[in-house]
Amino acid sequence: MIGMVGSPDGRRIVRVEDEAEDGRVLAELGATPICAAAIRIEPVDDLGHLDEAIARISSFDWVVLMSTNAVEILCDRRARAGRTPPDLHGVMFAAVGPATAHSLAARGVETAFVPEKFVGDALAKGLAIAPGTRVLLLRAEVARRETAEILERRGAVVVDLPIYRTVAADMDPEVIEDIRRGVDAVLFTSGSTVRHFMETMRRHAPGFAFPAHVRIACIGPVTAGQVRRMALRVDMVALVSTTDGLVDALVESFKQGAVAHGE
Repeated sequence: MIGMVGSPDGRRIVRVEDEAEDGRVLAELGATPICAAAIRIEPVDDLGHLDEAIARISSFDWVVLMSTNAVEILCDRRARAGRTPPDLHGVMFAAVGPATAHSLAARGVETAFVPEKFVGDALAKGLAIAPGTRVLLLRAEVARRETAEILERRGAVVVDLPIYRTVAADMDPEVIEDIRRGVDAVLFTSGSTVRHFMETMRRHAPGFAFPAHVRIACIGPVTAGQVRRMALRVDMVALVSTTDGLVDALVESFKQGAVAHGE
C-alpha cells in the first residue's frame, strides 16, 4: 500500500470533495485516487434577495464572491434576468481565491482584488474600502458572518446574502467500502466535506476513525478546525489554500517522511 518515500506513487489517497471534482491531479502524480463526493451544492430556496441585488448591482462599489459556487449562481441569475456586462460599469469584484477569480474571468468579469491568504478574514481586512463603501457579499448559507462583520467594522455598508447551501451527497457504497479497506492519506477540501464525510462513514461503520498512519491534510485553517471538531487530528494544512496547494502539502509531507501528529 505504501509507495516510495517522498512520492505519492502507489499510495491510496482519498480526496473528499463535492460532486464536481475529480482525482486527475493525484493520478498524474502516480497515486491511486479515491474520490469521495461527500456533498453537493444547491441554491437556497429563495433567491429573491439576490435578484433584487442584481437589479441594482451598479449601486454597489464591490461585489465579493466567496467561492466558485457563488460565481456560478450569480452569473446564472444574471443571465436569467437578461443582464449584460454594461450594467457592471463601475462595480469592482473581489474573489476569495484564485479559483474563484478564474471562474469570474471565464465569464468575462475581471477581478480587482484577491487576498494573499485565500480566506474570508484576509479578504475583508485587505479590501480597499472607505466609510460608506457599499459591498454585496455572496456566500454559503453555513458560512460564518465574520467577513461581513469585519467589513462593517471598517465602515462598509454590507448586503450579506447566503445564496447556496451544501447538502450531503449519497456517497457511492463501493467508495465507502474501498476507504474501509485502508488508505494512506485523506485530503479535505472544505469544512462541509469533513462533516458530511465523517457522518456518512460513521453511519456505515460506527466508530469509524482513520488509523494512526493515515495522513490528514486540510485545504485551510477553517477546514482544519472542522476536522478537529470531528475528533480527528490534523497532520498538515496547505500553505496556499487551493486544491493545488493541498496536493503540494501532501507531497511535501511524503518527502519529509513521518509527520508529527497533532500539529
